Amino acid sequence: MSAIERITSVVPPLLFADGRQPALTAHRTLLVTRRPVCPCLLVGPLVGAAQLDNVRELVADATARGARVVVGGEQLGRPGHFLAPTVIADVPPDAALLHEEIFGPVAPVVAVEDEDDAVRRANATPYGLAAYVYTAEMARALRVMRRLETGMVGINQGTISSAAAPFGGLNSGIGREGGAEGIDEYLATQCAAFEHGGDPCST
Repeated sequence: MSAIERITSVVPPLLFADGRQPALTAHRTLLVTRRPVCPCLLVGPLVGAAQLDNVRELVADATARGARVVVGGEQLGRPGHFLAPTVIADVPPDAALLHEEIFGPVAPVVAVEDEDDAVRRANATPYGLAAYVYTAEMARALRVMRRLETGMVGINQGTISSAAAPFGGLNSGIGREGGAEGIDEYLATQCAAFEHGGDPCST
């Protein structure tokens, strides 16, 4: 993914309480095998050398704190600022990778004890634009969604934004764009209070 994509394309920390990490690792490995330039390209270059260096520094910081790179982590030997799709396991809570916006194809994996632990860790960030919930249980998805401190939540999908829906976060940016809420940002509300027949009225 490119750093010029919408911020909701950023890969968030993945919180797994079971053995699904191998499946994620296998999927990321397959992404590496794609041709560098073709209509089916799934992972493009980062926006520039500075951003590539920034992502690599985040990976290096995590590994220095005890995390391990399961797959990827290296710059691809091709023209452009490509980083191999990367999965990092055993990421400690103090790793910058969990507290900074990555803007790169890096998936830090954090094991959680239960649903409460997952929600607590997901909310332990200053960013509140979007969160994602993947589960086969809709009741759990809705329950977790209500507890997440973000302006948007994707349930079993990575694409959230739509022109018909409000785009914005909690503690992340100002206001909303899209939907009726987005139109409100361009309006000024006027309140007029007046007396009519002895009864205060307002409109």
